[in-house]
Amino acid sequence: MDWKGYLHGIENCEDSMTRGRRNNDVVNWTLAKLAVWYEDFENVDGLSSEQLIEEFKEKFDTTSLNIRYYDWEDKIETVFSYYRDLDPDEWEALLVDVEY
Repeated sequence: MDWKGYLHGIENCEDSMTRGRRNNDVVNWTLAKLAVWYEDFENVDGLSSEQLIEEFKEKFDTTSLNIRYYDWEDKIETVFSYYRDLDPDEWEALLVDVEY
């Protein structure tokens, strides 16, 4: 899978992080970030949920009404802690089916 292309799609999709799909988008974004990090460094040992949260803040308007009242930080921490130790080949199967 082209994880960098997939991540780019999430980050640049006009509908990303809007009501009704923001949970799926946060899950997919977090999994894609894990995969891209793994591809670049061959492990995820140097990555933390705090880093992901900061990167998310840089990429998305977290003050918008679509996401401001959604606990996206907790979702990132949960996805990261549950799935970071899985075999990277399993991450693709965990993606929520959403068009980007």
